[in-house]
Amino acid sequence: MTSQAPTPADVERRHDANSALYDLCLGPSHHIGAWLADDLDQSGTAWDQVARAQERMVDHLAALLDPHPGDHILDIGFGSGASAIRLARTRDVRVTGCSVSRTEVRLATTLAEHAGMTEKVTFEHGNAMALRHPDNCFDGIWAIESIDYMNNPLRALTHAHRVLKPQGKAVITIANRRRDLDPGEQRFWWRQFAMCLPLSIPELVDHAHDAGFTIDQATDVGEELHIARTWDLWAELYQQNKTTLTHHYGAEGIVAMDSGITTLLSVLTGKLSCAILTLHKE
Repeated sequence: MTSQAPTPADVERRHDANSALYDLCLGPSHHIGAWLADDLDQSGTAWDQVARAQERMVDHLAALLDPHPGDHILDIGFGSGASAIRLARTRDVRVTGCSVSRTEVRLATTLAEHAGMTEKVTFEHGNAMALRHPDNCFDGIWAIESIDYMNNPLRALTHAHRVLKPQGKAVITIANRRRDLDPGEQRFWWRQFAMCLPLSIPELVDHAHDAGFTIDQATDVGEELHIARTWDLWAELYQQNKTTLTHHYGAEGIVAMDSGITTLLSVLTGKLSCAILTLHKE
């Protein structure tokens, strides 16, 4: 595949441009959700279903990270901030979030204020490929669908390893590439989302190993956690909110989004899945 390399500034601009789309159509956490085999609850609105599934995914990842009460966790690329807030509340930990988007920092900070969680959760503007934090300062790290935006994942993982305390754990999710994207899909992935071309599990494992991590588990969980329903609900939320999105992006913008949604669903359902890596620092 052709290499694409968005800069942190590219990612910030695209996140800012897509802010209304993400807020209206991706659910409260801006991340994929999980439906377990014995819990395919489809009651309530599409938003309600996405919200429950995202909370289920956060709880699943929190169980893998398994922090102790009082631990300090670094959340790389925190999205809306909802996942960090849930982690802090359910696991009684402190969370520092890092994002290249100042808009995300502002909105997530407001969310934490409304949730009464500012003593537990802090959101900062920063580049995960050049973390300013001192060595060995975090008890745990997680990065939910954020390594996908890093033009140098090895550098990001090397910094994550540096700031993690010895014996600390990290949990990372990526859009796992099962099949290569064609040139048109590659251009769409880059232009619409400023995302690097998706990694495969072996590629991410190699980067994590080279960064100094010990790999505990690397698993494609797309079918186990039934994540595909997320795509259907995101498409449903897009249709439900099209009038509001038209006011925000204009008629020409919506025409482009209509085409983009078709491409996005084709890629997500046919060529990508979700991988979860659990790592630790010796």
